[in-house]
Amino acid sequence: MNIVINADTISVIGAVIAFISMSIALISAFISGRNLNLQKKLYKETTPNFKMNEILNSYAIYDGSNQIVRLMFYPLIMNISSKPMIIEKIRLELIGEESNVFLRPIIIDGCISDGHNVPSNSADTNWICFEINEDVYTELKVLKYELIIEDAFNNLQKVSTSWLKEVIQENENLS
Repeated sequence: MNIVINADTISVIGAVIAFISMSIALISAFISGRNLNLQKKLYKETTPNFKMNEILNSYAIYDGSNQIVRLMFYPLIMNISSKPMIIEKIRLELIGEESNVFLRPIIIDGCISDGHNVPSNSADTNWICFEINEDVYTELKVLKYELIIEDAFNNLQKVSTSWLKEVIQENENLS
């Protein structure tokens, strides 16, 4: 059995291989383009869609009867996307001379806490309240208060202040 391969047969085989290679390259490019579009969409969804530029008001309220200091902040939170935003975590970092302390907000009526919803394309202002033992607060010698808010996509926004208005309440309950 003699197999004769001439130039025409080799040309046809080469053309078929080139066509298959081109088809694989086009399919790969199409898949890469779809993957890139998906990555762009994910990036747009996970970029920070909110801003917290400043703290409009802040208080340190001393309750002499309970030995508790309530730290209250009134930030301006702006949702700049067309989707509602959920505040996943709120923390307050007290930066002291020798150490730092992180606090979670307390849940009381009229105050923002974890899970707060900010409507789309709007701004929200409301109190965020924290409590700390008066002795710990005094010993810490706070230099700066840093309010940290994190959305559902783990995007952080931080704003800080160096001072609070102090209020002393005697024989009154803070609740």
